[in-house]
Amino acid sequence: MAASTPRPRKSKAYGLIICILATVLAVAFIFTPSLPANIYAGSSKSSSEATKSTKSTKNIIVYAMAIDSELSLQSEIDSAGSDPKTMALESNITLTRSLQIPSGKNITLTGNYSLFGANGFATIMLGGNLTINGVTVTHVANGSGHGINVAANASLVMQEGSISNNSAANSYGVYIGGEGEFTMEGGEIANNNSPSNGGGVAVADAAYFALWGGSIHHNSNVGGNGGGVAVLSGGTYVLDGGSITSNTAQNGAGVWGESGGHIDFLSGKITDNTASENGGGVFVARYSDFNVASGVTFSNNKASGMQLVTPADTTNYPIYQQRIKSTAWTTPLVRGYNNYDINYTPGANLGSTSLTFNYNYAGATNPHVVGIPVASKFKDARIIDPVREGYTFLGWRLGSEEGMEISDEADIMTPTVVYALWAPREVIPPDPIVPDPDPDPDPIEPDPDPIEPEPDPVVPEPDPTPSDPDPIEPDPVVPEPDPITPDPKPVVPDPEEPKLVVPQDKIESVVVMDSTSKTVDKPKESVLPKTGDTNVGLMLAVIAISLGICLVASFIVQRRFRVQRNKC
Repeated sequence: MAASTPRPRKSKAYGLIICILATVLAVAFIFTPSLPANIYAGSSKSSSEATKSTKSTKNIIVYAMAIDSELSLQSEIDSAGSDPKTMALESNITLTRSLQIPSGKNITLTGNYSLFGANGFATIMLGGNLTINGVTVTHVANGSGHGINVAANASLVMQEGSISNNSAANSYGVYIGGEGEFTMEGGEIANNNSPSNGGGVAVADAAYFALWGGSIHHNSNVGGNGGGVAVLSGGTYVLDGGSITSNTAQNGAGVWGESGGHIDFLSGKITDNTASENGGGVFVARYSDFNVASGVTFSNNKASGMQLVTPADTTNYPIYQQRIKSTAWTTPLVRGYNNYDINYTPGANLGSTSLTFNYNYAGATNPHVVGIPVASKFKDARIIDPVREGYTFLGWRLGSEEGMEISDEADIMTPTVVYALWAPREVIPPDPIVPDPDPDPDPIEPDPDPIEPEPDPVVPEPDPTPSDPDPIEPDPVVPEPDPITPDPKPVVPDPEEPKLVVPQDKIESVVVMDSTSKTVDKPKESVLPKTGDTNVGLMLAVIAISLGICLVASFIVQRRFRVQRNKC
């Protein structure tokens, strides 16, 4: 059993090691700072902030890539996925073929630069989604081709920019086919030219075009229809803002609608469009395909001649009343079916005649000749009464100003000419200024008995040297005391005298008594809580517990080895 004598020493070593480890762990526990709640997964953001950040960017991946050449532009489009991708042009780009945007792409082109299409090619062939914001889509000088060809199920949005100067046979600024869509929010479609239907925009098949803002202007279709917009069979066009102005065509200079197309005007302006034949503002093949709301304005449109619908046309007049709500038409016409604003020709079964309005004064506008259905009432066919400076309009006379007055109920069966009758407007001179017959007022006579002012009472002056029997003597001058010399030996307080010690964080105000006995409050300082005392107490408690554990562990180990030794 002598060999087992060193075991207790080994057990003591084990106990010592356990005590040291317990003490180290206790100290580490006390002095290791707790991790803040917002530290997780290597990030300094709180979980709520991270969640918010993730939600705010979920499913939104936007790229911005500067583009300055045809190769870089097409490469970036080809490499794009289905997420939105923004490309900022850094310079004008001249293409050698059409720029291809396939189905499934979602591209935004920005920058105040131009894409010049190659001769004989559309500048952009669109099969996916495209947004234009500031870019100009055009062609090289003397080049031809569509500006943008929107294929079936593709989508084009124009926010700002220009689609301009595109021209050729069967070419348009924008062509929308199949079930493609085009929404114009701003910018312009201008100076495009085509001899076929639609110089600015052509809407074909089941395609859809909405004009919400911007302008379609100065487009032309010299030998065809629809200088600004052509709506072909099955297409839909909605005007709800913006303007269609200064376009030219043979028919429907502003808008031309083929039978089967659908056109709705909700708001906006159709102005200054000129058709060489019919429909200066709009030409529709079938009135039932066209609606005009009250907020739409027509003005200064022109065509080959005025043709005005009246109740005598029992076929088209009810349609007009049902579908045309605007009252703002090209002067001096009173209804929209007038051929200047909306095409109109009296039906062959009705027969037509004319009513000529002669304003009857030098410098007046040429007589207005208005075509009307036969048997129209004069009140239904008359135009807005003319205005002449310095004269009052008295009505219309048959044949000449000396002719008989025409009744509003008169039926117009044959071509008729009426003349305006005028009367000089009486000029009432202002009342003359009558001079005052007695310009000089009566002089004011002086008062025979004026009241003289009373003199001020004389106050005697006081004696400058009064004699005071008991004069007041001044106080004697008291010399100032000598200044107090401080004691070189400071007073040492009694060490046994008890002192009241107030913790710093408990002091809310300090009372300072000065000569005026005012109280000055000292604001309570914001002090972070002290944790030193708490940590020391906690450390001592943990060390005590650790030492207890060590002693118990040492006792158990020694007893184990003692039992084993006895057995041996």
